Amino acid sequence: MVLLSFVFIITQVWLDLTMPEYIAEITRLVQTSGSSMPEILSASGMMLLCALGSLAAAMLTAVCSSRIAANFSSTLRSKLFAKVESFSMEEIGRFSTASLITRSTNDVTQVQMLIVLGLQMLIKAPITAVWAICKISGKQWQWSLSTASAVVVLLVVGITLLLTFPYFKKMQILTDDLNRVTRENLTGIRVVRAYNADEYQIKKFESANDALTSAHLFTQRTMAFITESGINATRPAPRSRSGVSNLDRSHLSRILEDPLYVRADKEVYRYFLSKRYEMLDDIEAYDGIHGLFVHAGLDDSSL
Repeated sequence: MVLLSFVFIITQVWLDLTMPEYIAEITRLVQTSGSSMPEILSASGMMLLCALGSLAAAMLTAVCSSRIAANFSSTLRSKLFAKVESFSMEEIGRFSTASLITRSTNDVTQVQMLIVLGLQMLIKAPITAVWAICKISGKQWQWSLSTASAVVVLLVVGITLLLTFPYFKKMQILTDDLNRVTRENLTGIRVVRAYNADEYQIKKFESANDALTSAHLFTQRTMAFITESGINATRPAPRSRSGVSNLDRSHLSRILEDPLYVRADKEVYRYFLSKRYEMLDDIEAYDGIHGLFVHAGLDDSSL
């Protein structure tokens, strides 16, 4: 099952990295006068097949990883329960009941999620990165520079994660404390009520809960910051996709030649309008997200 997951992951990466080639072919055919519709439809069909194949591979990978994680966690939980049952009272007291409960429930669930995410993301990401670098290594130096920048960002993210690991370990201890306080309150509820110690137990629970909440907030905010920083560092600025404010012939040609670089923003709209092109859409449609189509038959000498 693990080997099958690797096969599906590699297939998904290959299909994902093959789609841009068909996008480039479609863009070239659309921009080239005399291109026939069957050629464009053929390239579009292959791109669609790659997308559907990638989706199918991703679904099969998710199914395999879920089964692997579920079987592993079931076996781990069974062996852990049998091991705890074999402990003496002295050993149980040394580990504490609250800690053993956390190990048998929360920790096993965390391991299960790690296996699922590991097979779907942690393994796929390095394969995709290496494969993509190999594909663009012989292309323009700008792409290599962009890839190197992304790798640097990933390294920074990795170092930040290493620095936050102690807080994740602290969260396990705080979870044990919260379980211990809750268990004490439930098992000794008659004693608590008999001595009118409700306020004391509430403050005790709130203290443990606040400590765990603070640790959770710190780790989640750190993860959110890392994710947002990584996306913003690798995302182009909301300007013209060439990276300049004034589009000249060379910049526009580079934009239109690269299908991954074709995005219509308001500067592209103003450029074509200044060249007396007939614009079919309003300027609001040029949001920097959707693509730009230049219809054949126009006089491009002014570009």
